[in-house]
Amino acid sequence: LHELNTPVATIQLNTNILKSKLKDEINLKRLARIESSSNEILKLYEDMEYFIKKNIASIDKEEFFIDEVVQKSIKKFKDIKKDIKINSSIPDIMIKADKKGIETIFDNLISNAIRHNKYIKNIDIFYKDNLIYVKDDGEGMDSTTVCNIFNKYFQDHKAKNFGLGLAIVKEICDNNDIDIKIESSNKGTTFKLGLSKIKVVL
Repeated sequence: LHELNTPVATIQLNTNILKSKLKDEINLKRLARIESSSNEILKLYEDMEYFIKKNIASIDKEEFFIDEVVQKSIKKFKDIKKDIKINSSIPDIMIKADKKGIETIFDNLISNAIRHNKYIKNIDIFYKDNLIYVKDDGEGMDSTTVCNIFNKYFQDHKAKNFGLGLAIVKEICDNNDIDIKIESSNKGTTFKLGLSKIKVVL
């Protein structure tokens, strides 16, 4: 699996070099597609790496501020979110959990919203009543998709598919005592992450 690192890093390095040299719009759009695809490969690598590690070694839980993890995830999508606004208003909340796993949760939720919904304009991440909400204003999902979204074998043809990512999200939540729920309708999808069992009282 680690052998994927070198070619992906090479693609990203040369993409950045070309980005500073190319001027015509057509080639810049082509380059943007290459960059987006290489980021997707890197995301798949991170998901697979985490999935393997959690099965062969124990994962330590630590205390950390969740807003810092959210901001770190948001920064990863700076170059691929286009005109989508990602708004975050998470207060200083300390939790005790698998830090890498929590980062993977937000990476996947944000990434899926950006990649699979062409109508989305806003992603709002906020905290209320021991819940963190990750909410978008896109086209939503039908009831079949909502019921099966965490199944790693489920494929939603309308949104292409959600891959291994959301199955891992659900497993990370279960392993960290985070209650995850999803609400969706004709417009918008909201994921809710319950923190009551892992929140550290300062």
